[in-house]
Amino acid sequence: MFKFAVIGHPIHHSMSPLLHRTLFELTGLEGCYEAVDVAPDNLDSWLSEAAQSGVMGFNATIPHKVGLLSACDRVSDEARLIGAVNTVKAHAPTGAVEWHGLNTDHTGFISALSPAQQTKLKETAMVMIGSGGSSRAVALALLDLRPAQLTIAVRNLDRAQATMEKIYAMDDARYQGRTPILAIPLDQLDSTILPPSALVVNTTPSGMTPDTEAMAVSNGFVERLPKNCLVYDLIYNPAETRLLRTARNAGLQTLNGLPMLVGQGIAAFEHWTGASITAEQRQICLERLQAAYTP
Repeated sequence: MFKFAVIGHPIHHSMSPLLHRTLFELTGLEGCYEAVDVAPDNLDSWLSEAAQSGVMGFNATIPHKVGLLSACDRVSDEARLIGAVNTVKAHAPTGAVEWHGLNTDHTGFISALSPAQQTKLKETAMVMIGSGGSSRAVALALLDLRPAQLTIAVRNLDRAQATMEKIYAMDDARYQGRTPILAIPLDQLDSTILPPSALVVNTTPSGMTPDTEAMAVSNGFVERLPKNCLVYDLIYNPAETRLLRTARNAGLQTLNGLPMLVGQGIAAFEHWTGASITAEQRQICLERLQAAYTP
């Protein structure tokens, strides 16, 4: 029987237990998955308890993604490049448990895009809004699409410096620093002349419940986007943020963050169990989570 968990602080809002219960049901595998509230100061002690109690793998959310870089015995190159761990697997080659960390947010972001969308977006101009925790994994995914230009709009360039340095390092490591990357203050997005963008991604919490009328960019910015642009908001509560509603009303394609949540969770489940989740099973998972968020 598999034994998995998700840790965070707070964690009561997590949809991961529902997702993984669905995956156990669809695959016929026997297991449990629980949400555990772990304060930052208790991470090391929880890892010891988890090893003793037979936890085979776990997901991590705020505030543990960075702390697990040093707490894990091994970390994948990609997780180290991103600067965050969100999935951990127990290994016990010599009897003592070792925790191996990786990052499936990058995989989840890409998996939300259809193969046709991925092909269409390759070597186009893209805009990423925000420099918070999820932005680094998103930036790596965007770099892997080989953008003609990647514009990163942040509220404060000074505070975003560490993230920008990480993104430049990702590009150096993956593509020898050949990607044109432009960092600008968010309040200059309207006045900056940019190439027509095929993809705009919001990584900020602006528009998340309960502040659902907030929007990180202006109406004018959205309305001036090319009609073939995809607007991708990582928020999934509400299912349609003001940003996505504005984009839809402007005739643009839209995508919320729920498929990314499902994708990163499936990648973790496959890594832990060795199972292969089909497209049909992925769709069932998405529909279950969508139903859970329907008022």
